[in-house]
Amino acid sequence: MRRPGDEGDREGSAQQADQAHLDELAKMRRRRAGKVGVALGLVLVLFVFVVRNDERVPVDFVFYTRQARLIWVMVTCAVLGGIAGFLLGRPGKQFRFHRKPDEPPEDA
Repeated sequence: MRRPGDEGDREGSAQQADQAHLDELAKMRRRRAGKVGVALGLVLVLFVFVVRNDERVPVDFVFYTRQARLIWVMVTCAVLGGIAGFLLGRPGKQFRFHRKPDEPPEDA
């Protein structure tokens, strides 16, 4: 049996759910914008640091030494470090502990 106020209550709860969803989306956008801002700031600091250090320096390889601009040494190190961090931190390739098949799950 329906009461007169039931439909209004459903609409109100649907509006509250919609508002909660919109609030969550806005929060996610702010968080993403913050991360992008931090990343851009770090790139800017790296760029200024590299540009200010453009003198030639000796780079000692295993079998020979060569003069190179410090800017290229730092850019190469940053790129190699980024590649190494990506390869070591890929989500699908991380080490995970697995339980033995004969053990029951912990929450059962």
